[in-house]
Amino acid sequence: MRRGTNRLRPLQIERFKGPGKLSDGNGLYLVIGSNGSRTWVFRYTRKGKAVELGLGAVASVPVKQARAAAGDLRGALGAGEDPRDHRDRQRRLVALNHGRRVTFEKAGPSTAPSGPRHSSATPIRSSAIQVWRT
Repeated sequence: MRRGTNRLRPLQIERFKGPGKLSDGNGLYLVIGSNGSRTWVFRYTRKGKAVELGLGAVASVPVKQARAAAGDLRGALGAGEDPRDHRDRQRRLVALNHGRRVTFEKAGPSTAPSGPRHSSATPIRSSAIQVWRT
């Protein structure tokens, strides 16, 4: 296996059946659980303790994105920031910006029911009353 960073090849990622851990370098690991789950993990030490920070499932996070996220977290760690706090802050910013893009005017027409309001409720109610009376 190659030494350094970006050691894992796509075929190795696909074929490793584990359970176990495969290192990609610079703190990025592919972790395969006993049930076959495959996740990316960034490992680092903080205050003398080893910490594993999940980056997502292999199916939803490609290797390039996992490497970029690990590099970003490594930069935060080098700046003296806790990578977990950094990741959580980034997620909140993405969620906040996503919420600003969707406005009521944009979402309203596509989610509004068509036709007159409560048009189907009246026949159902009257037939239910008739059934109840008999």
